[in-house]
Amino acid sequence: ERKFMRLEKLGALFLGLVTLLAGCAGGNSSARGPQPPPLSDYQSASRAELATGGELRLSVAEFPENFNPLRKRSAEEIADDKIDSFLSAAHNWIYAEDGEVRANPDYISSYAAPAPEQSGAPFVVKLNLNPQAKWNSGTPITAADYIASWKACSGQIAGITCSAAAGWKQISEITAGENEFQVVISYKHNYADWPATFEKIAPAAGLSDADTFSAAWKDLPNVASLQTGPFRLAQVDREKKTIELVRNENWWGKAPVLEKVIFYELDEYDAAQAFAAGKLDALPMIKDLPSLEIVKSSPAAAVKISASRQWRELLFNTKSPLLQNKDFRLALQKGIDSKSFAASDLSGLPSADLDLHMGSHVLLPYQKGYTDNSLPVNGKLARKDLAELGYTWNEKTQYFEKDGEPLTLSYLRITGVPTSENEGQKLQEQLQQIGVALEMKDISAGEFQAALAAGEYDITSVTWLFTPYPLSGIGQLYASNRAAAGDTAGAAANLNFTGYANSALDTYIWKIARETDELKKLVYAEELDNLLWKEGISIPLYYRANITGVHNRLANYGAAALETFLPENIGFLPEK
Repeated sequence: ERKFMRLEKLGALFLGLVTLLAGCAGGNSSARGPQPPPLSDYQSASRAELATGGELRLSVAEFPENFNPLRKRSAEEIADDKIDSFLSAAHNWIYAEDGEVRANPDYISSYAAPAPEQSGAPFVVKLNLNPQAKWNSGTPITAADYIASWKACSGQIAGITCSAAAGWKQISEITAGENEFQVVISYKHNYADWPATFEKIAPAAGLSDADTFSAAWKDLPNVASLQTGPFRLAQVDREKKTIELVRNENWWGKAPVLEKVIFYELDEYDAAQAFAAGKLDALPMIKDLPSLEIVKSSPAAAVKISASRQWRELLFNTKSPLLQNKDFRLALQKGIDSKSFAASDLSGLPSADLDLHMGSHVLLPYQKGYTDNSLPVNGKLARKDLAELGYTWNEKTQYFEKDGEPLTLSYLRITGVPTSENEGQKLQEQLQQIGVALEMKDISAGEFQAALAAGEYDITSVTWLFTPYPLSGIGQLYASNRAAAGDTAGAAANLNFTGYANSALDTYIWKIARETDELKKLVYAEELDNLLWKEGISIPLYYRANITGVHNRLANYGAAALETFLPENIGFLPEK
């Protein structure tokens, strides 16, 4: 599962999994008008073309307290997942540019899953593991590790909380099949997005109880023995804020081109400065113009721009007094021009020239089945609806009022976060045009998540992070707060901050989670999205482009929305 959010000093959320983030991206325009960004943008090269050796230097905003890949992680860690992409437990899947998934042969030789026409039969998946695959301890990766991961993340072991538990909880049993290298996974019901659960697996030796789940994954050399992959953890220096990876002598696959990968813990501004000074080789998801200008000042800089999985959304709190009324929410929606937010937020960035409009609550524009279901903006009709709801127009103030009081809402604004501040101002201007006053309710980044969860707002904006399985966690965002839809979202992962509950939505969420026929699933998703627009609980604004600065000789690593960059294939072209 996946989808997360990041606090552009903003906040974090999940969805299938989803996450809540905050940032920006870029691109170019053409004579045909604004175009969407490409799905990937990087310098591709064969392994033979690359110079053997060298080190790749990257930054992360926050080092993990422990390296367990199944752990419950902070929003910053989830959004900034570079360390896990190089160093973790088994990475079972490889995603193509368009998100198509295939098994990573270094870990899974083949697999079998029910076809759509078998939907009436028991839902059983079989994974045939690569017998050569092993943990750094030398222990083979077997069904026992899958069983242990399931027990840890499905709630069977007290005191353990995983980041993505919902998928694990759909499983009734995991056993070894014909031998220890075959994993048989039996589900309680159809579960179409089952691969999402098995992106990462951890060894049984690190999952036996709550203490082991945490403590065993903190310090060298023990943590290194629990990992696997082309690189191994060689050094963690929390004082100097560096993590060093080296080639893994236990790796059975293609040898890494690079000799070493070094991570530095840096905030976004310092990371941009480090890149410009030649101390970093890549900087993804650049969100502001000052950082981009710093990156471009490096003579070795190349700027890559792709789509991303991040998107911005306005949320209406349906529990606040005025917004409990659906007709009132829909009147506001008619006065909000969602397309204007991207141009305003991204002003000065190359992404401002791209078509990043998002007209769906459930799919990104480049994902299969996407349809723009957004409703037309009509300020005149919005004012008419407000008048019919009993509000009186005050010609002097140019606002609607009731009982002599102006019609006023509040916007939860994160101070010091340009995106949040800008969107608050933009919304204030648009609502003023339909006679609704909007006051700013300022809050710090650290307080935002708690206020959001407590429903202490009228309107606010958030960033979500989708995954290659955008529909697998849709219940996290829209299911009723009672772990509806057969626990497809999971009670602990409920991110329905609008407070909205609707049995029809729950029914669609349940059907989407269990439908194995892709076309039928997309039909349900389309119907669900139309229902969400008609209920007026939120307004998608735009999705971000991924502006990435890279060293101009760096190959097989750059800007991407879904594509997997295999660590062993990343390297530098020879100097000319």
